[in-house]
Amino acid sequence: MYKSGEKFLNKIYENMKNSDVVNHTALKSDKAEDKIRRYLERLENLHERVLINDKIGLLKKYYYDKYIIQELPESYINFQKKVAREQGYGDIIITNDMRKDLLKQIQNNQKVSLDNWIDYFMSDDAMYPTWFKVYAFLGMLKIGKYDKEKGEFNRRTNTTVEPFLDLNAEVLARVYETIKRNINKEILTDEEINALNNGENFKKMYTYYLNSIDKTIKETTTKGKWIKYEMMGNYKALWESLQGKNTGWCTVSEEVAREQLGNGDFYVYYTQDKNGE
Repeated sequence: MYKSGEKFLNKIYENMKNSDVVNHTALKSDKAEDKIRRYLERLENLHERVLINDKIGLLKKYYYDKYIIQELPESYINFQKKVAREQGYGDIIITNDMRKDLLKQIQNNQKVSLDNWIDYFMSDDAMYPTWFKVYAFLGMLKIGKYDKEKGEFNRRTNTTVEPFLDLNAEVLARVYETIKRNINKEILTDEEINALNNGENFKKMYTYYLNSIDKTIKETTTKGKWIKYEMMGNYKALWESLQGKNTGWCTVSEEVAREQLGNGDFYVYYTQDKNGE
């Protein structure tokens, strides 16, 4: 059982207390949770200064340099060649310029998806303590593509070409509520107990609640309607409607949504939620 968010972080991320970024402000006499507490306080102050001085661009660049893919894996290049052959283009040659263009597109998609998390956690909407934001952000960085057949996420590496995890605010809120109640030794619901039984790391918690919501939607209704987004039309409406839905579509990238609507009409089938909306 945990008595604080710092103790929880120390358990989930065992190497955090020994990392350079945490030890930068630590005292020799500090216990592990004290080191983490000082780090969280410094992080809070940094983010406050970023907002006050309108330096969010610099913060994002730091995260881009640290987490965005820097080089295309050869397996991705081979996959592109395979797709070209299957589409009847024969054996194509991927030039250096083509590699650069592919890498740039992938990097842009990853930046947009990473921005979603940064912007959300820096906004007034994310009324979470810093320890939870760190827990979720570090956990998100390890999550790869969602496998709908298995109902789980693949592990993300520094060669993963897919965008970062699609942010689902409802799922995130459920994860926080469960962990907070567990730390505070409150009585847990059956669902919260089931979630914790799967493990407390972010990937397992996020997957559990995502699948729970997805299952509820499927069991409730398939009633809905088709929406047509016309060529050269409002791509932002299409893009915004897909956020947090974990479709697995590349259209969740704003840039891709714009390009796809530039090439033709786009149809999406929307099911009704529990309120009939």
